[in-house]
This record gives sequence, C-alpha cells and structure tokens, in this order.
Amino acid sequence: YLLSGIKKIFKNSKIFFGTFPSEVRPDYVDEDVLKIIKKFVYNRKIIIGAQSGSERILKIYKRAHSVSDILNAVYLCKKLNFEAQVDFIFGFPEENEEDLNDTLKIIKEIVKLGGRIHAHYYIPLPGTESENKRAKEIPEWFKKEILKLEGKGKIFGKWKTQMLYQIL
Repeated sequence: YLLSGIKKIFKNSKIFFGTFPSEVRPDYVDEDVLKIIKKFVYNRKIIIGAQSGSERILKIYKRAHSVSDILNAVYLCKKLNFEAQVDFIFGFPEENEEDLNDTLKIIKEIVKLGGRIHAHYYIPLPGTESENKRAKEIPEWFKKEILKLEGKGKIFGKWKTQMLYQIL
C-alpha cells in the first residue's frame, strides 16, 4: 500500500527503494517483496549491506544475518532482474586471514552471480561499541585480489582513500 500510495501522489516522479543512502539487510530480501517493489520503483539496483563474508565477523558485529542470507539476496535480485550492489568492509580490527579468505570467496561468488561490490575500509563510528578500535591493515595478497576485481569493474568504492584516513 505504501508504494502504490506514493506512486499515486507523485505520478510523474521516479521512486527509488533500496538505494543510497540506505541499504537493505540481506536477511530482509524476499522474492515476494522484490516482485511487489519492482512494480513501483524506478531503480534496478538494490544495495545490500553484507559488510563481511565471514560468519565470525558478522557475529562479532551483531549483524544478525548470515553469509547464506547474503548469497540468497544476490540470487533473488538477479532472478528478478535487479543488480545487487553489495557493501563490504575490509580491515575489521578482529579480522584474520581466514576471515579475509571467507570474504574473498563470497565476493567472487557474488561477482559470478552478476553482483557488484561496493568496498569500504573500516572506519569506526563515533557512539558505537567500536569507536575506539583501530582498523587492521589489509595484507598485500588480499589487496591484489581486490585490485584485480576492481580492474574488471566488479568492485568500486573509496576503500583505498579510506585506508589513508587511518594512517594519518
């Protein structure tokens, strides 16, 4: 009702849903919801807030979704002709090699499904439990893998610039 009401009020306007500055939780992406919003929205990109491909990191940061939720959301977007743009953060303070391997594996699966990755470097937010934590440096092997995908247009974002903010 909400989207149909908005469409009636703003007849000649383009309605955007699930795009910047908001993102959709992966566990809230549902086939029925996508079918409904597809009728009313102009956008064909949905931004999904994954943050990490590591179950361990997702639990530490209380994300309340799983890696399988992320992949399911991307799959459903593709099925209903939406492009999934998936947010990932690199450099979590607790991140280790296994977490990065898990994240890279999921990123590559998302890319195979036709999704794009919006990459960020960890920046602690004031007022959160993590506000005093420092980002962890990203290992060279991981940077090289991300840069390869970035060169193919599969990853975009200001992650390299964000890394510089942590060094200053």
